[in-house]
Amino acid sequence: MQRLCVKDAGAASFPTAGFATTTLPSKARPAMFSGCSVVCSRQKYRVVVGSRCISAGEKSGGVRFVQTQSVSRAETTVVMRAGKEQPQQEPNVLMLDHLNLNHEKGRHDLVKAFYFDILGCAVDPRKAENLALGRKGVWANAGMHQFHLSEGETAQVFDGEVSLAYDSLASVQTRLENPPKVLADSAFHWTRANSSSPSSSTEHDKDDALHVIDPWGTSFRLIEKSTARDRRGRQPGDVSEPCGISDLRVHVPDNTPLDSVARFYSNVLGCVLAEQNSDSVKMYCGSGEQTLTFAYRPFDSKRPIVAHEELTVDQAGRSSNAGMHVSLYVADLPRAYSAAHAMDAVYVNHRFKRQAFTLQQAVEQCMFRVLDVIDPQNPERGVLFKLEHEIRAAVTADGRKYKSCPLDHVPQTPWAPAT
Repeated sequence: MQRLCVKDAGAASFPTAGFATTTLPSKARPAMFSGCSVVCSRQKYRVVVGSRCISAGEKSGGVRFVQTQSVSRAETTVVMRAGKEQPQQEPNVLMLDHLNLNHEKGRHDLVKAFYFDILGCAVDPRKAENLALGRKGVWANAGMHQFHLSEGETAQVFDGEVSLAYDSLASVQTRLENPPKVLADSAFHWTRANSSSPSSSTEHDKDDALHVIDPWGTSFRLIEKSTARDRRGRQPGDVSEPCGISDLRVHVPDNTPLDSVARFYSNVLGCVLAEQNSDSVKMYCGSGEQTLTFAYRPFDSKRPIVAHEELTVDQAGRSSNAGMHVSLYVADLPRAYSAAHAMDAVYVNHRFKRQAFTLQQAVEQCMFRVLDVIDPQNPERGVLFKLEHEIRAAVTADGRKYKSCPLDHVPQTPWAPAT
């Protein structure tokens, strides 16, 4: 059992064994150093060695920052030294708005049967005609969140898991037990957690979730969680049965340093760390009821590894990504753009009409894109993995709400004219 000694600038130490709790004389900011981290969130702290939490408790007092000193294999000392307190930025990410996946061209019957007849999503009226005519893309609303189902020659399979929250699972289970016949020849199937789940058994399966595979192979986890319905706004059209997308679990390569992933999403995009353990890191997306999780693939998973990106370059040297993407609304778009641009992480996808090559264009377009996930503290580690993000502004350059933003009230960010 590793022993942790926490010292306050040479004062008395506080030994901690295992997951025991100790009180740090700390109002510390999140700080990462070699081998050990003190991760602070609201009024609590967690001490992490590697990616394993070994201590947790309440914050109090006035330590400024931490550094670590390895004493032996059995003991690590975290030394709290006096110093200038680092400013703490407010969370920037307001919500995870949508997941964009390609569906199979000409199979709107499968889209309707799964997303609307089974899951109970609401048809977004802005794309209702496409569903009726069986052409192009369709938007399926789940509470304040969406699935953007673009049309592709082949359907995409998301390497991860989508968690959808409901007030009750009774109705959706009834529909699962009597699915539309058109799903019979597809990859669609379902089971309850803790039975022979099509998803690999992980710690988050320890509930009464329903595990559902869509017609092309993407995994969904349906849970009861009425608090997941975000009351800050709504999408147009009818109210959906799902309360919302409560979590999006993205599989990352096994050698991915999770502390690096956490730094990218906190320091660059402005998420808040929810929790981290040996095989996953979870970030809050706005309300505290919605999270974005990055996890290693379960050892017993029999599902094929699928790249999140599908990159091509045309004869003019322009890059396009036909892969899936996630969309996040942020309060301060220039802040996120500047942080991403500083690491050369801004990406222009020529697949879409809206393209932002500069900060001014990003402000005018109310969006920019990021493809490469990079550790801002250790950029020499290179690209950790590729996942396209559409970073959207909740407000336009003149302070009005962006037309597609579902929030009723948006932050009024006094953006300076971009130069």
